[in-house]
Amino acid sequence: VRINQLKLSQRKGELTAGGWINLDEDNKNLDIHLSADNVDLSQLSNLFGIEDEIKGLVSFDAEASGDIDSPDISFSAKVEKGKFQDFIFDNFTFEALYNQDILEVKQFVLDKEGHQIKGKGKIPYQFSSIGKEKVASSLSDIPIDFILTLENADLSFISMFFKEDIKQLQGLTNAELELSGTLNQPILNGSIVLTDGEVELYELPAKINGLNVSLRVEDNLVKIEDMNFQIDQYRIYTSGEFALKNLQLQDLNINIWSNKEEILYQDIFQAQADLKVKLTGPFTSPHIEGILTLSQGEFNWEENNKDIPLNSSELLSKLIDLKGDIDLEVKILDHLIAKTSDFNLKLAGSVKVQGALSAPKLNGGLQIKQGYVTFLDKRFRVSDGKIIFVDSTGEDMILDLRAKTEIDDIDVFVNISGILAQPIIAFSSSPLLSESEIISLLMFNKNYAGLIEGEMETILKEEMINLIAQGLSIRFLNQIEDEIANSLGLDEFKIETIFKKEEGSDLVFFPGFALETLAFKIGKYFSENFYLSYSAPLFEMGIGDLELEYKLENDLTLSTQIGSVGSQDGQFELKFELQYEF
Repeated sequence: VRINQLKLSQRKGELTAGGWINLDEDNKNLDIHLSADNVDLSQLSNLFGIEDEIKGLVSFDAEASGDIDSPDISFSAKVEKGKFQDFIFDNFTFEALYNQDILEVKQFVLDKEGHQIKGKGKIPYQFSSIGKEKVASSLSDIPIDFILTLENADLSFISMFFKEDIKQLQGLTNAELELSGTLNQPILNGSIVLTDGEVELYELPAKINGLNVSLRVEDNLVKIEDMNFQIDQYRIYTSGEFALKNLQLQDLNINIWSNKEEILYQDIFQAQADLKVKLTGPFTSPHIEGILTLSQGEFNWEENNKDIPLNSSELLSKLIDLKGDIDLEVKILDHLIAKTSDFNLKLAGSVKVQGALSAPKLNGGLQIKQGYVTFLDKRFRVSDGKIIFVDSTGEDMILDLRAKTEIDDIDVFVNISGILAQPIIAFSSSPLLSESEIISLLMFNKNYAGLIEGEMETILKEEMINLIAQGLSIRFLNQIEDEIANSLGLDEFKIETIFKKEEGSDLVFFPGFALETLAFKIGKYFSENFYLSYSAPLFEMGIGDLELEYKLENDLTLSTQIGSVGSQDGQFELKFELQYEF
């Protein structure tokens, strides 16, 4: 097959080709020459059906001669104002020779705004005319001699090779790497320095920024002299080393730590974190061991965070797809505050994350120091509790807590036990009431259980307005109470309204009824063992109750109540109560 001349002309550029190819079985050879001058790469890529976006003006000369299966090839090219996918560059210069299974790169220069990537050297390589490329076993012992240099190079070009994994990659890199040895046993030496890098992966919810790296490579041993980066505002430091075998990462021995930095994830979690972790083993199946200490933390689980999985296996499966195992102890100091619309708890203790990275388990326990839980829109103050993890994935954590609230001078207690997904809830009271009476208290702030039909009808006629008011309180006033308590830094704030039937009442919305009682109660923890509360009617000056509750032990509590029983001076009532929980 002979081509005397093939010409493709553009407005400013031209591509020409000529030569011949002999396909005779006994003498397969060729002699072909191609050249281009200012050819538009976008039009050329469309002509050959290349889907990737390619732009720029290219000029090149290429010659191929000799045996078809092992031709001698020379190629030189220059691209100006180029773009490949999302990577934009100013100039690209390439010159290479291929002869007797050796690819010799004489010049490789990629330039972007004066920042360059350079390469030169020899690499054993086998070329196949039918389009398949492979490294022949006969070439495995031929020496390699290749040098790669990066001068303030922008790493963004790497992302075009990992489009499905890397969302964003940038950073200035200076490196000088020398590849020697053979294809069978390559040896790498050199150094890499990266400053102000930024990495964002599709599978990770957080972006890595402020990445600074200093690596030194000595005969395939990579030493991390300095490496630090930020995830949000949390800075992490790294040192150590790992080996390269056939340019694959092996034998990790890496330390990762932080210096009591603040960790912040959206508006969901924040804490002071002190991290000390060690990575060992192969890169594809590492062993992670260490301690994460959290203090001054807050975990805020709002309604709009429901897309974040509670199951730790589900969470980690989204973050990492590596084999390996983990043994990480998470210590909580100075009380971690865990908040949702239904509870606000201060926690302390430690939990170990152990097992396979793909399905880790939680073991350990957290002590509930103080806080509250909400049932039927009533806030119960926690007196004691704990959360236990036994080979848990999160949803099967074991709850054991006791909390109380006061309604109509009756202490109502709630015990929560069992696993989180199916908790067991039991109510009790002092003085002793049945469960139906307790539910009545929680729903209506009064005990209506046990009344016969006639008695209930009389009470409902007399106090229907109270039921309406309390119903409104359940859905509206209690929300206001919570907002006021939070804004004032209180743990408890309650408002109680009671109406009575009265002829001639001038209440606009409830004619025939008058406001009998309007009272409030406030309370606050001054330590994890000391709780102080005060309650008083707003329409009766000089009457109020001050209650002090002190936890002597986890199961022993002393309560003291000082109350004025009348508006006259000197009329006080003092009560002591010692409560022991079996």
